[in-house]
Amino acid sequence: MGIHANLPPPIFDVEDFLAFTQSRPDEEKWELIDGRLHLSPSANRRHQIIVGNIQVRVFLQGEQSAQAWEIIQGIGVKISPRSLPVPDLLVRP
Repeated sequence: MGIHANLPPPIFDVEDFLAFTQSRPDEEKWELIDGRLHLSPSANRRHQIIVGNIQVRVFLQGEQSAQAWEIIQGIGVKISPRSLPVPDLLVRP
């Protein structure tokens, strides 16, 4: 084992995280949660079908209730200086 084996992983802020992800391959999906890097697995077919079904249901619910909602896929959401998760769907008024 190396000298650094027992050191905790570094804590990132959103700026550090964005710089890190620019150096990574496009097919990798990284998220920043409470300052820690998380590599998310690639979505499979079933997952994408479920996300699509949820998107349609949310859209239809908005149409029925006359709500003006945006449904956005795959965009990071800065919820704190050390968290930038990427939800499958983001629903905004």
